Amino acid sequence: IVTVSIDSVDGKVLAGPDIVSRGFTFDQAAESDGVLDEVRREARGIIEEGADKGLTEWTAIREHIHKGLSKFVYDRTKRRPMIVPVVMEI
Repeated sequence: IVTVSIDSVDGKVLAGPDIVSRGFTFDQAAESDGVLDEVRREARGIIEEGADKGLTEWTAIREHIHKGLSKFVYDRTKRRPMIVPVVMEI
């Protein structure tokens, strides 16, 4: 689950993204923290990229996050976990 608060006017990140992972295991416990940090950084970059493209509609932002993170996680882990973006507009 990726939770992020964005500005409803310009789509900029106000808080987050926060990542919650359940049932997605890694080969080593120490590596899991590193992968989640990478996912967090990538999610922020994806959200900021969407804001630069003018995405302000929350459904478009959710789809943009989902597609970007799905590709990133697959490239990094060769797995396809369920990714649920939660976008809060403020």
